[in-house]
Parts: sequence; structure tokens; C-alpha cells
Amino acid sequence: MSPKTPEAAPEVGLAPLDRVSAWMHRPERPLDFGQILELKASAPKEEALRRGAQSARHFFGQSGCVLAQDRWVWAPDPFLEVQELASPQHRRLALEAFMIKPFDLEKSNPVQQLLLVWKGQRTLLTRMHHALADGLGALQWVGHQLAVAKGERPAVLAPRFAQAPDLKHHAKACRKRPEAGFGASTPLWSSSTQASAGRRWSTLGINAAHWRAMLKTEKSIRYNDVLAGACLESMCRWNKAHGVPEAGLGLWHPVNIRSQAFQGFGNGSSRVRIYHQDSTSLLERCQSVHQQMAACKSSGEWHLPQSAVFSWPFVLQKPILKAVLNRPWVDMGSMLFSHMEKAGPDGNEIFQEVASLAWVGMLDRRFPAGIVAATHGDQTWLTLTWDSGMWTDEEAAEFLGIYQGTLRQLEQELTPPGLAPMGSE
Repeated sequence: MSPKTPEAAPEVGLAPLDRVSAWMHRPERPLDFGQILELKASAPKEEALRRGAQSARHFFGQSGCVLAQDRWVWAPDPFLEVQELASPQHRRLALEAFMIKPFDLEKSNPVQQLLLVWKGQRTLLTRMHHALADGLGALQWVGHQLAVAKGERPAVLAPRFAQAPDLKHHAKACRKRPEAGFGASTPLWSSSTQASAGRRWSTLGINAAHWRAMLKTEKSIRYNDVLAGACLESMCRWNKAHGVPEAGLGLWHPVNIRSQAFQGFGNGSSRVRIYHQDSTSLLERCQSVHQQMAACKSSGEWHLPQSAVFSWPFVLQKPILKAVLNRPWVDMGSMLFSHMEKAGPDGNEIFQEVASLAWVGMLDRRFPAGIVAATHGDQTWLTLTWDSGMWTDEEAAEFLGIYQGTLRQLEQELTPPGLAPMGSE
């Protein structure tokens, strides 16, 4: 990535994907996501982290801007807020308060950070609006911050705007695979259908090395297919348990479409939709995830076509785009599922300094919950985020219990006779 210094006024236009995320934002469904890092004792201290944050705002200049119609205009916020906790019981309250704080892109920067401190324990929270970047962009931003804080990179002292990702294209793309059918996916059951801004989350630890070892002899399935397939099966069992239809459930699955996988700062993700397939075994259902992903790639479902809307007068772009994307038959899946298995060089920088990582995912207005997983080395952190107005904490715990039970059943199918399954952590 090679940031470029602005020649005149410090402002830059939003790419089409950025505009979509900015304009689809609404108070009850803020389109930002959170990263929660439990720092090791060896990680840089407060002042160094603050210096790194300031450099990251400069290096990725869009992150120090506010939104003015379709442009980022330089107007930096304070670089890092620090909160001393009176007790560990206050930690969850501080986390949740930070994650649901209103996000106004016209008044504040698209990256916000908070460092929670209690008796030497430190938690670094980062919220990033999707109008600025995707999850890989968040890893780049925080990775730069930590590298500068450790003195491994020079601090950037003046704002410059980072180059947007160069995206892949498909010669014969389709908006939706013909075999997927027409219309929106079946909704995931929730006790309320009214979306709220409240977000809660819970993180599950999974032994990635164990699963990869079990899958070595399976040529038609990957670790990601296991996690996504278990999610689809859990969704089916969830709806069935609550007496609502399970046919037609689908995952909204982001995919990286950068021409160079880790190059460019911004939004380099598109999406595919993966549906629950009825079959005789869990393994076959996970294999169908692999087959559907291959079909999505082949058909170009991930392709982002050029839209004439973005060449129209600004006053028309936003209402037309919102009207098109909010049509009730547009298929957004039933639930978000994302798994970051390759984090790139900036991700490696982060994982040297953290004991654990959780992603608080953003939710579409139709989703009561979503799953975002991150794997580094032998460890996977899988975080379920739910709308606290649509699911209770007990219902979220019930869904996670179904997910864990699904993984155990799949593990038994994969374990040779005579060997005991190892299980998740």
C-alpha cells in the first residue's frame, strides 16, 4: 500500500462501497464494527499507544476526517481515550457503553478508540465505521498503531490519504446464482422483530489446530466450511426449536475481492450467500458450503458492477440507493457469518501483542445476530453478536449452546472409531 499526500485541501471522495455503508447507516442499525484486544503485559503502554494512534490517523488520513456529503474532510478527534476501571465488574459496562455510543460520521471520525485499564490489565477497544474500511482495514490501522508504539515504524506526522483497494472483476458476473432461487432468505427466529441499537456479544474459543488435523484427509472441506456449516445447521435447529420454518435459511458471507489480498486501505470486501442444504450427515452439509463457495466464485456472485447511480447528482444518489437496497425481496441472507483466517502482515503485528481478540459485528436491520470469527495460529476466537432488543441474553446463550453441540456432533463424525473427540475449549 502506498498512501498519497493530498495536493490541495485535505479531503478525498468516498468510493462506491464506502458510500453504501455511509448512507445505509441508521441509529438503530449503526454500520460500524468493534475490535476488542486483550493486551499482553509486554504490549506498549498508554503514551506509546496514543502516539501510534496519532500516526495511524495520519497514515490512513480518511480516519481523521468527518463526512461532508460524499467526501472525507480532515477534522481529527482526540486520538485515544483512556478509562481507569474501579473494579473488574465495571469492565463489561464500559465495553457495552463504548460499543453502543451513537456514531455520527458528520461530527466525529470513523475510528474511535478506548483503552480500559485495571491493575495492569489493559483492553484496547476500536470501533471502525464500515464507510471507512472493512475488517482487514481495521487490522491495518491497529497494526500500524502498535508498530509505531513499539518503535518499529517511524511516526507519520502529517495527514495523507491511503490508496483504496484495487478490486477484482468477473467477465460474466451474476447478482445471484440461479440455483439459489428468488427472494429474501428465511428470517432467523427472534422474540422481537424490532431492530435496536443495543449490541451484546459472547466469544467462544475453538482449537483450530485440532480441527485442521481432523480435516487433513478430507479433500472436499476446509476449516472455514466447518465453522460456516455448523452455523447454518445451528440456524436450522434454532428455527425448528422455535416452531418457525427452517427451509431457505442463508448466510451473508463476506469475501475479500482485493486484486492483491492485503493491499489497499478501505472496503475490499463483497459478499456471497450460502444456504442450508438438507443431507444425511453434518459432514455433507459442510461439504455443501465448500461447493456453494466454489459456485459463487465461478459465477461471479461477488462481483461489484459499476452503477450509474454514482454519476448522478448527489441529492439523488442517497435516496435512490437506499430505496433499491431496502426492497423487501433483496436477499441479505438470514445472518452474517465471517471468518478471518488470514490477517496479513499487519494482523501478525497485532497478534504478537494480544492474549485474545473479539470482533463485535455489525448487523443488518433483518438480523437478530451475527458471527465473526478470527483465527491466528492454533486458536480461533468466534464471537456471536446479537441485538439485545431482539434476543435476550438467555436466547443468545441457547444459540451458542446449539452451535457448540453441532460442532461436537460433527467432530464425532470426523473422529475415527476408537479415538475420543477432543472438543472445543
